[in-house]
Amino acid sequence: MTAANLTGSQVSAPTNTVQKTARNAPEAPTAASVTDTSVTLNVIPGAEYRFNNGASSETIEALINNALQAVAKEEEKEEKPGTEAETPVPVVTIDLSGVKGAKTAEINAGAAQEFTGAAVAVTIKLPGVDITLEPASLDILAKATDEGETPVTIEAAAIPVKELKGIQAAQVKGYETVVNVDIFVGGTKVDVPVIVSLPYKLKPGENPVAVCVWHLDDTGNMNKLNGSYNADTGFITFTTPHQSFYVVGYDPVMLWVNIFSDVAEGSWYYESVAYANHYGLMGGYGDGSFAPQDKMTRAMFTAVLWNMENDAESKTHTVAFKDVNADDWYFGAVSWAAVNGLYNGVEIITTDEFGPSKLITRQEMAVILMNYALYKGYEVSAIRAMSNFADSHQISAWAGDAVVKLSEAGVFIGSGGKFKPYKISTRAEVAQSIKNFMRFVLGPRTESAEPR
Repeated sequence: MTAANLTGSQVSAPTNTVQKTARNAPEAPTAASVTDTSVTLNVIPGAEYRFNNGASSETIEALINNALQAVAKEEEKEEKPGTEAETPVPVVTIDLSGVKGAKTAEINAGAAQEFTGAAVAVTIKLPGVDITLEPASLDILAKATDEGETPVTIEAAAIPVKELKGIQAAQVKGYETVVNVDIFVGGTKVDVPVIVSLPYKLKPGENPVAVCVWHLDDTGNMNKLNGSYNADTGFITFTTPHQSFYVVGYDPVMLWVNIFSDVAEGSWYYESVAYANHYGLMGGYGDGSFAPQDKMTRAMFTAVLWNMENDAESKTHTVAFKDVNADDWYFGAVSWAAVNGLYNGVEIITTDEFGPSKLITRQEMAVILMNYALYKGYEVSAIRAMSNFADSHQISAWAGDAVVKLSEAGVFIGSGGKFKPYKISTRAEVAQSIKNFMRFVLGPRTESAEPR
């Protein structure tokens, strides 16, 4: 629902463009001011805001009344005999999106209380982000303003990716928009539910369904939020109970259709399995299952990397393993891995045996992934500081370097402070490690892919 706008979008320059006139109060303080980075809204009852040298002006009373009238008109249009529609919340829109460089909107405590008393929502439009405070959130902020003396400050600005460090920087690599949203009462940050809208411009061939928004926390975790993208406006909108960093990007895995009977949405491995299957790296069984808890064999893991490589020519390779035959389903994968040294340094059974059915351990997986990165020429960069695993003394000498480098790169996380080098990897765990490897070592993928 739109309402009367305080038309900051018409401001021609970031300074000296907002004036104030007051009815019967010529000596009243300035109602609004603009600097290079902020807009201060001292909403004084009876005062008018004048933008663009007086081309547009509104009083706080007019803003609220117009919002209420807009809702009333909509209700008249939609009213049908015998039906009772839910009454929409009136919205006061303060449009500052045209104020170049604006990052902050400060609302006088009295203004917050005026909005609360009228039971309206307030949308603040800043460049590249819209923030809506619904009546319940405004009420919390108004009550926290220390008896009307402390202003409410809304801050929102795009964060250059180069300013992020470590795992946060690695997580947002390949995404275009990172925005920090904060709300303060005085100098104290206050978390209240807000509705946030962030921009994303679809590229040719992209599907609106795959536009996503994530919460990026201080530890670098990316938590996908329930956002709704509007292709007409180019904004994705979501509700969040707290303020922090938010990331907008395109995730083709959102287009994945779950074909597995035993991979439930909400399980810890759901997104990893979706990622691995969407990009054709891991498939399932003939009965429609993925079997996330099944143990991973050497042949199965080698096939995952071969799928990542998509090396059809490997079928012409020869390999001198007496336990690998040309008609085995994994022959092409094992041939490719042997020729390119992926199992160099890995503990072997005998010089002429591969051990395709041997279950693969976490430390073996680390060495093989590191060999694959070296073979491809990928840079394995540390994105986080790692303390020694409590069981580091159990890691074999031939695996130690790979474990450390891939753990610092975010591929392996460990559990309870331990790496568990001899633990047999499950299919779900492999899917998670492969997803991490592709995100942090290869970089994010934006193209779609058909499952193999």
